[in-house]
Amino acid sequence: MIENFLIPTLKNAPRKKFRGKKRYFRKILVKAHSFSPSLGADDWYDMWHYHADWEGYGNLRWKYRLKHIEALCIVYKKFIENLTEFKKPYQLWIYLNQNDAGQDAVFFHTPNPNANNFPCKFINAQWDIIPIEAFFSKVLSPHKIRCCRQEWQGSKIFMIFSPDYGVPFE
Repeated sequence: MIENFLIPTLKNAPRKKFRGKKRYFRKILVKAHSFSPSLGADDWYDMWHYHADWEGYGNLRWKYRLKHIEALCIVYKKFIENLTEFKKPYQLWIYLNQNDAGQDAVFFHTPNPNANNFPCKFINAQWDIIPIEAFFSKVLSPHKIRCCRQEWQGSKIFMIFSPDYGVPFE
């Protein structure tokens, strides 16, 4: 099960009491649903990313993290809907940090003038994390889903993407 891979860590959670949960999560999902990526012909993106949980509330409980992951999946789908017109090579993935829900994000990356860092390759990654692939295959259906895990700055991170879209990571 996916929750065994993404264990909430209270050390990264906010210290204040979490009030107004219904309103907060409704706002997070409305913001995700209203998100519209602007993908112009001359635009470039250097590791552009969208966080749903800056505060780190997903570190308090698994069900809170799941709501933020739902918002990330909505944004991911919004990108896929808008990529039909985008002609440049790109990479799109969902990034999940095992220890800190506040770092979870959707990433969009293209060739750019800032650095020669396209395409990203996940070096020394462990592939085929079946429980996470199964979870996201249901959520992001009908897209084929791949997942890899690697160590980065002392944390395990997971990258979820569809090989049907963009430049491959493998």
